[in-house]
Amino acid sequence: MALWKQEEGLHQGETVKSVCQDLGHSRATQYRWKDKARGKKTGPKKPEGELGTAMEWEIRSLDREKDGTWGTHPIYAFFGGVIPRSKINEVLDERRDAEGRVKRPHVKRYEFAAPQVAYSTDFISVRPRGRVLRVLDERSRYILGFGHKDRWPEEEVTPFVENIIVTLGLPFFFKHDLGSEFRSQLFQAMLRSHKVIAVPSPPHYPKFNGKNERGNRTTREWIAETEQNRPTLSAVWEKLTQSTFDQNESRPKDVLGGRTPADVWSKDERVTVDRNALYSEWDALRHEVLNRYPPDAGRRAAAEMEAMRLAALVVVKKYKLVQYPVNPEVPKVSG
Repeated sequence: MALWKQEEGLHQGETVKSVCQDLGHSRATQYRWKDKARGKKTGPKKPEGELGTAMEWEIRSLDREKDGTWGTHPIYAFFGGVIPRSKINEVLDERRDAEGRVKRPHVKRYEFAAPQVAYSTDFISVRPRGRVLRVLDERSRYILGFGHKDRWPEEEVTPFVENIIVTLGLPFFFKHDLGSEFRSQLFQAMLRSHKVIAVPSPPHYPKFNGKNERGNRTTREWIAETEQNRPTLSAVWEKLTQSTFDQNESRPKDVLGGRTPADVWSKDERVTVDRNALYSEWDALRHEVLNRYPPDAGRRAAAEMEAMRLAALVVVKKYKLVQYPVNPEVPKVSG
């Protein structure tokens, strides 16, 4: 029997709230299902087109990451309030209707179309001290550069990354996590000066930067024995150098068709895209998202990051800079 029918048949003294509690969902969800069963449309008009598709991708990705345990309100807050609740409800209801609460939604994996479309970066903490910062080409998995410092303030992160991307070739997109070094005005201004699109990771979502995470795991395996026995920085650095050479030059990867990252990086054709047009379209769409769905003051920072991601999802597909392989790489994230 439909839930709204159950509500109409309540015994005296029962309330909608008590039924919702018994069934494990909110009162808002109860009324929404009731209206849906009656054929009544609820809520404001949902975003459609490319922006709507990008929002659906974001919602499904998070829903899968959280094993379907997050409802509308926490998802809405997670995305800084720039994705309407009506769109979140729509996606969650579709998943529930089609698959039930046990199965989880499938999210298509993607590959960037060519080397130099997108770079990413990540840190590795090492013994006896400090962190290693690496920059990776997302398509080829080629490690473009790495360095070690005891501390990485934004004043040192920014020129380190800038030197790599200017020397080896500017990407169209640059993926980074939400570390203060990357969110800083200095780092973001550097990307803007080269018209490189910033693509920040969602908070607490390492799979978004999965290629770098998997490379980090391999590196940790290389240096594990050295780190265990009173390591010196010189010994760890030597192992890091060996690991980088091995990953770049020697280790074929199934996801690259049995080729090495160095081979893909050096030989694969680059894509030709009007950088100015791509960046301008992304920037305009980013502003549109923030203006159309203005966030609360407390969610402004999260909203700005989400607007960047949504705009990047739209333009990367519009300009055909991603592909969807038949047998994509299975993501394995290091702990």
